[in-house]
Amino acid sequence: MDPSAILSFARELAGRELDVALHGDATDWYRFRAGEDGLLRIEADNARGVLYAVYDSLAGKEAGEGTPEFAIRGINPCESLARHTPAQLETLLDRMGRWRMNTLIIHSNYGFLPFRDLILRETRRRGIDIVHYTYSNLCFMEGLAPEHYARDASGNPKWTSLQCETRLCASNEEALRKYREGLRSYLERHPDYERMIFTTADGCELCECPGCRTISPIGQWQAIFDPFFDAAHATHQIEMLSYVQRFSVPGDLSRIRQLPRVLFDSHLRFPRTPLGQSHEWMKHGLRHCFPPDGDPIQDPRGDVPINTYLWDRLLDWRGAFDGQLSVFENLMVQGIWGCPRPNTSVYLDDLRNFRKAGINGVIYECFEPGITPFLPTFDAIARTMWDLDAPHVPTDFEAGYLADGATDGDFLAMHPGHEKWALWRDRTPRAALAVLLYRFHREPSVEVCHEVLHHILNHPEKEDHDWIYIAQGALKKAFALGAIQPATPREAAFLNLKKLWDFQELHHPSRESAIEVIHSLWTRMKP
Repeated sequence: MDPSAILSFARELAGRELDVALHGDATDWYRFRAGEDGLLRIEADNARGVLYAVYDSLAGKEAGEGTPEFAIRGINPCESLARHTPAQLETLLDRMGRWRMNTLIIHSNYGFLPFRDLILRETRRRGIDIVHYTYSNLCFMEGLAPEHYARDASGNPKWTSLQCETRLCASNEEALRKYREGLRSYLERHPDYERMIFTTADGCELCECPGCRTISPIGQWQAIFDPFFDAAHATHQIEMLSYVQRFSVPGDLSRIRQLPRVLFDSHLRFPRTPLGQSHEWMKHGLRHCFPPDGDPIQDPRGDVPINTYLWDRLLDWRGAFDGQLSVFENLMVQGIWGCPRPNTSVYLDDLRNFRKAGINGVIYECFEPGITPFLPTFDAIARTMWDLDAPHVPTDFEAGYLADGATDGDFLAMHPGHEKWALWRDRTPRAALAVLLYRFHREPSVEVCHEVLHHILNHPEKEDHDWIYIAQGALKKAFALGAIQPATPREAAFLNLKKLWDFQELHHPSRESAIEVIHSLWTRMKP
């Protein structure tokens, strides 16, 4: 935190004289009042609290104070920043300040470098701490050949190139040696990445070679984590992410207990009930992520609802780890391709439960493309992170949906022919797209792909949606259905890579390049 930069920005925003008294603590507490002499008198633990007081003053308050319920309050802008324009990213960082959030987890491999100066400038002015989301594969495996990658049961590499989900063979000594060389080189090149959170490859794939089949999912993770810790802990502030195969607490905590922070990922959660609350859907949500002989504690095979399982594992971590433990809300609050969910109250109940359980904070996936219909939810979350009793007024979408008397089951089963769709459609301007997207996920066909692309590419306000991501998904499905073929290597990469962000990072990182490919493919797909 740079106090001088924050105080200068606070004075610039306030447009008036500030009388500031700082206590020198780190809690972000503040108190303020507007004096008759025109001064805004602020008492705060740190400079960030001064900025928060100015935001309150600009909102029309004459006096007030605030103490956050959570020490860690932040967002992760969902993989590739290349979907953003500079203006969108600056707006997102400004929202963070006004939401009184203090942590930005940024994917260093996905669009950070082109926006580096903007991000550093705007976070510095708002006292937002940057944590680099450090993919062990993309950061440390550059130059490794497919022979070093995780293998299938037949002995073949599961990937032919380095992508978001490419994993290392955890029992190949040559692969591990090259991996250690790669991570040391990366750390030497990036001494400026002061805080780094360690993550292994995305997805659920594990190596199935004879050597790795005898190693548990946690053991395969630990073979990748331990070298990182040993190389980085003396020079960087390092943290770790507990995700999918690593939900359970490892037996060996000797390194982990030296970390200041652990982030627990809730990616597989059921989004319509709070964590810890039983439900009948997705009881076997982790089954596809583990080998058949998986640990029953790590891999629930019985009738354990996924939210119950995740809550139990979170409490296990809280009991085993003395540092700051926070939750990564990684199911995308922004929904399936930007379709709203009537579940703001679920996130608020989660916050209250987290506070009772001694959880130190929450990081939410949040990105500017398509954020508009979700702003009321993020506004409510931000208020509740400071005041657990803050009143919540349901959004227009939630009120309309609930007024229709629909149940969760109705919502999941809805399709354009469902009688309640007409009622819901009239209550939100984005329902036409939502209808198409839910239909796309349930009844994919060339015709539906065409409808989705026609709608999103001809929508006058398409920047209100995460339209590049939506278009890529529809084009990939059309390609799988044989409705379109790539005409160039660039188009082939766009259609064959699993992740949009892999295309943007590994092949053509500019937003404009992705847009060019989308329009080129769409032109040839038109009937």
